[in-house]
Amino acid sequence: MNPLLSAEYISDKAIDVFINNTGIESAAELILSEIKLHKDLLYVTKIQPLTPTGLTDQETLEWMFVLDVLNFCFWSDSDVLFTVSYSDSQWTGYRALRAAFLKAIEAGTPIHKPSFYASITKEVLSDILRSTTSVDVPMLKERVDCLQEAGKVLIEKFGGSVQELVKESGQSAIKLVELLFNNFSSFRDVAVYKGQKVFFLKRAQIFVSNVWSAFGGSGYGTFHDINTLSMFADYRVPQTLQFLGVLNYSDSLLKKLQGGIHIEQGSGIECEIRGCSIHAVELIRKKLCLLVSADPELDSDVDLHAVLIDCYLWNYAKDHREVMKSYPIHKTYTIFY
Repeated sequence: MNPLLSAEYISDKAIDVFINNTGIESAAELILSEIKLHKDLLYVTKIQPLTPTGLTDQETLEWMFVLDVLNFCFWSDSDVLFTVSYSDSQWTGYRALRAAFLKAIEAGTPIHKPSFYASITKEVLSDILRSTTSVDVPMLKERVDCLQEAGKVLIEKFGGSVQELVKESGQSAIKLVELLFNNFSSFRDVAVYKGQKVFFLKRAQIFVSNVWSAFGGSGYGTFHDINTLSMFADYRVPQTLQFLGVLNYSDSLLKKLQGGIHIEQGSGIECEIRGCSIHAVELIRKKLCLLVSADPELDSDVDLHAVLIDCYLWNYAKDHREVMKSYPIHKTYTIFY
């Protein structure tokens, strides 16, 4: 159950997505310049607006978990997106989800409590996630199903506590990913590519990384093997990798994406985009480690793992969204990202 091994397998056999070694080097050099400017990349994981104030540690875990249960599929076939208004700003995508849930908590709705969302209805969730545009949040029914299952599993197997789920991992990132995979069907992000089962595990891994960053790598965020996680294969980071010249797509694939054709979840094309993205980030990480170790200005012992690089690339896409528009995302209806 290793996304890194799955990604390497996919990359070796891919026919529509290719990794450009020159792009790997230039991306590593770009991130190196960012490290030298800020001294580390940890700062990017802390850019998390729209977080409730005054949460206990247990409530922080609950907040992050419920968000990651629904952290999927925010794209639209039009330029109009699912949007939530909060604090005189308009928020889209994942941040719209955060804004909507923050508004709910401030209004007294305990959306972060497993006992509440275990029996949540479509009508209640629709009201919480109401959009200020003509585009509603995609896959509402699936979101209700994911919440209900997550709440019921937590109640039945973990005493209704996200805290107990995290404790059971024994401070192992991989163990927590396995707990999510084995107990919650919505976290079983797998496919079959050219006859072999491949693992991506995007939302399971991102929950672990969110816990790690929120607690600064200590307390509930202590994971002795955080560096074993892969990047989180979604649709935004592959776009960044295209822009940076790390990923190249075949002409036929580009034509499909530029035409807005939906890509089926678990299809060969989707596996190649996600798998090659994971492998490319791992190659960037390895190259970056070499650059850091050779730079006298930097601490050669700095721990550069995929979580940090993924977060940097995701934020890079948000910061350069206008120039990114000519690099198409793949549009897949899925609960996995």
